[in-house]
Amino acid sequence: MNTKHNTSSSAKGKMQKEKNSDLASRARAIVQAVTHYSDPEVLAEVSCGLGEAMVGINLNDVKFIHLEKNHFYGTIPQEVGRLFCLRFLNLSRNTLTGEIPVNVSQCSNLRVMGLSWNKLAGKIPRVLGSLKKLEKLRLTSNNLTGEIPSAIGNLSLIKELAFSLNNMEGNLPDEMSLLTSLIYLGMGANKLTGEIPPSMYNISTLTIFTAPDNFLYGTLPTNLGFKLPNLQVIANSGNRFSVKVPDSVTNCTNLEVIDFGDNKLEGQVPYNLGHLLNLRFLSIQGNLLGKLSNIQQFVISNNIFSGEIPRTLGDCSSLEYIDMRNNLFNGAIPPTLTSLKGIQYLDLSHNNFIGQIPRDINKLVFLKYLDLSYNNLEGKIPADGVYGNASQIRLLGNTDFVEAFQNCNYHLVLSKKRRKESIGSS
Repeated sequence: MNTKHNTSSSAKGKMQKEKNSDLASRARAIVQAVTHYSDPEVLAEVSCGLGEAMVGINLNDVKFIHLEKNHFYGTIPQEVGRLFCLRFLNLSRNTLTGEIPVNVSQCSNLRVMGLSWNKLAGKIPRVLGSLKKLEKLRLTSNNLTGEIPSAIGNLSLIKELAFSLNNMEGNLPDEMSLLTSLIYLGMGANKLTGEIPPSMYNISTLTIFTAPDNFLYGTLPTNLGFKLPNLQVIANSGNRFSVKVPDSVTNCTNLEVIDFGDNKLEGQVPYNLGHLLNLRFLSIQGNLLGKLSNIQQFVISNNIFSGEIPRTLGDCSSLEYIDMRNNLFNGAIPPTLTSLKGIQYLDLSHNNFIGQIPRDINKLVFLKYLDLSYNNLEGKIPADGVYGNASQIRLLGNTDFVEAFQNCNYHLVLSKKRRKESIGSS
């Protein structure tokens, strides 16, 4: 019996060794075939002696296809609809053309579909609404057109819906408010019009809501911050929203980005924005700031704002305190700021302003603190008015100030080039 057992074990070991040898041979052959795919002689040679054909893959069992960042082109084959077990499909960042195949709706187990950054055209198929298990639909940066199909509201489990950078048009369907699991909604840079359905503000799970550069209009609900308490990013610049940013937005304690630049907002900035401790970007530029006639303090320091200061800021006649330091503002300091007769504190330091200091700043008789340090300002420093009265004026780290003034009672460093030079009382 022992002899028979040993013989059996020996035979199994020999078979296993031969199997491993076959696998190693096939692996080497595959490497050679891929390396010399254009040489028929090499292909013929490495194809010999490989034993029986390998067992094929049963495509009906495929659950995961991840082909992102390749060089695939052409259309997505209709046969994708035969992959009934497919759960994950990512074809993003290729050069695929044509339309989204209707047959993909037969992949009823699909959880994730990523088709972003291709050249797909046509409309979003209505039948995608039948993918009841879909959690992520990514269609960003294609050439999709038409309206958002109302059937999108059937995707009750969807958490991420992204179709920015397309040519979608029309109104947002009311059915989008049925997406009660939605966390991320990205639909910027399209041609969408109309108002955002009020019921969409009931999607309390929404964390990132971006729809910049469309033609959306209407007002923001006063209870926005209570309806969307989990918001981290709300970016709807370049539209036609009106009225004001609601005070309730400060209830969104996780907010990091508020961008309503280039709309038609008016009224007062929420007085308690300082409660948003996580806020790192706030943009309300290009709105009707001139109607903020009662605002006394304007503080947007330590962000990454860029562009020029809105000229209409000079129309906020009650302003006493402006702090815009540590941003990326550029251009000239607008002369309209000299209309703020009651201004006492003005800090524009650590930006990229150029040109000269507006001459009429010396007429701001209540100004006690002026900091224009670390910009690219140049030219002549005025020698009269506020420059002789203010208790603190800081101009450190600018390009080339000349002709500083006398009779000042503070230490002033003028230039990066001349940091050791100073002017004091004589």
